[in-house]
Amino acid sequence: MAKTVRYGSLDALLGVTFAANSLVNISASAVNGSITNSTTSPNQILNYQGLLGTVGRSFIAMSTVSYKVVAVSNADDMVTIDAFVGQTLVGELNFTVCGFSPVGIALAAMPLDSLVTQSANLPGLNGSLFVLGVGAVGARSYGFNFGIGGSYTFVAGAKVLYATTASPVITGGYGPHLLVGLSGNDRITAGPGKTVIQAGPGNDVIYAGSGENTIYAGDGTDVIYGGTGGAAVFGGAGHAEVHPGTGKMIMVAGSGQDTFVFAPGKTGGLTTTTCDVIQKFHANPGNVIDLSAFDSLLPAGGPTHLSFLGTAAFDMHAGQLRYEAAGTGLMVFGDINGDGKADFALNLTKLTSLSAGDFIL
Repeated sequence: MAKTVRYGSLDALLGVTFAANSLVNISASAVNGSITNSTTSPNQILNYQGLLGTVGRSFIAMSTVSYKVVAVSNADDMVTIDAFVGQTLVGELNFTVCGFSPVGIALAAMPLDSLVTQSANLPGLNGSLFVLGVGAVGARSYGFNFGIGGSYTFVAGAKVLYATTASPVITGGYGPHLLVGLSGNDRITAGPGKTVIQAGPGNDVIYAGSGENTIYAGDGTDVIYGGTGGAAVFGGAGHAEVHPGTGKMIMVAGSGQDTFVFAPGKTGGLTTTTCDVIQKFHANPGNVIDLSAFDSLLPAGGPTHLSFLGTAAFDMHAGQLRYEAAGTGLMVFGDINGDGKADFALNLTKLTSLSAGDFIL
């Protein structure tokens, strides 16, 4: 069972250790410095008081540095993190928790003395925004619930790739990966390994892969394509257009306006356990299910698009769509050829009714 981590309840983090390169400078927006695209490298280069760093990369680029959460304050959402080189304490970092994401915990450095150094190897970067979480070694046996629609278990040893303005195309590979979109319009493709994808604030195009995928839409207009592996897709604050693949997909509508676009052969089986699932549908007015691709399968000389029957039974006519109660939700069935039997199905959880306006037919 996942341990809950939220504002005012940070106790689950106490004692968790993080491996090298797990503290990442995720944004330069709060830094009194400059950020430019390098002419020799597809990266954004951060210049802060003469200190050069790469946005989206480890701020402390030392393979021997590890981190441990040694204190939390639920009153003001602060964490104290000790930095070690081997077994030697080399620095103490105090941060305010300012958010949660699938790749870790967003941390804001305190305005003064954000990094109390005990070694010249650990310079301080005040006022910046960091994320802590990649490479967690003390959290392998349990997950953290960040309150973003589900639980996230840190993926120990995952390779982390960030899309930048200069290099907006990233692709995963074998083994666990965390693929993160920053600002700008990114194209993110999962590989065959276990993959977590976090879209950025821009308009991103995301492709799931053949492995186990967890995808979080962002604040922009994101188009998400399923693959051959299983996928869980969480809508964000923006508009997500989700196209399931041949692997089973569980979709969770976000706070934005989401469209779920289904095609023949990409809805799964005909039961609640085998078909694709949509959760939290209607969480925001404007969510819609697009089934217009099924029109191409309708018999010649018959209807040109599906017709919605509500809860009425199929009556041996081609191109009909109906729904019925199933547990705490609904099952949607479509009869393409008019034999009175379902040819495809969808499961919508925690709903009691649907209308024709919920579909594009």
